[in-house]
Amino acid sequence: MSNDNGNAATFPATMAEVIQATSQTDGVRLDKLIAVLASDADAEDALAWIVAAAGCLQLWEPVIAAIAEPDRSDQDTAALRTYLDDQGKDEGWAALTGVFRRILNGERGEDLLNGLEFVESAIVSRTLGRLPDNKQS
Repeated sequence: MSNDNGNAATFPATMAEVIQATSQTDGVRLDKLIAVLASDADAEDALAWIVAAAGCLQLWEPVIAAIAEPDRSDQDTAALRTYLDDQGKDEGWAALTGVFRRILNGERGEDLLNGLEFVESAIVSRTLGRLPDNKQS
């Protein structure tokens, strides 16, 4: 992710930083909305989860791009499968890498999301949406 200057963009790390950033937009009063909806601790926990989820999406972006590449060579596909096999040894990524392998084998559809955690589902949904043969709205 980069900003208009071409530098890597950073995600706000605290709720105060999010509120400060959004307050620069006319009419946005995120601080008041948060005060009504949740305690400060809940809001901080939610922000931490969102930042972690965004980091996971960013982490898997090269794999998503490789899977979505319509002109991927057999050699690149083999390297991608090897990478997924290696990453799948990590119990935390086993389900996601298994779904990526199913996508490489040509599977499509909502059934791929069954049994995945929320962040994994978001990653798979992004992947499916990027496939040239499976444009989602």
